[in-house]
Amino acid sequence: MALREDGTLVTWGRNENGQKQFEATFKDGKRDGLWTTWHENGQKREEETYKNGKLVSTKYYNSNGEEAETLEEAGK
Repeated sequence: MALREDGTLVTWGRNENGQKQFEATFKDGKRDGLWTTWHENGQKREEETYKNGKLVSTKYYNSNGEEAETLEEAGK
């Protein structure tokens, strides 16, 4: 799959709920802005913030929408 050099990429679930799975933004062909993934129940799972292709911050959330310390904890 070719990624856009500028703009937003969104993927949707293939299960019956059709929830958004992933959303990412690009600028000048690099990751830039917020990258978000969701649990199957629609709660956020992970938010990463990028600036000019470099990771600035990461937050994880469990399936109840509560902040988690690690990606492993977010999987619960």
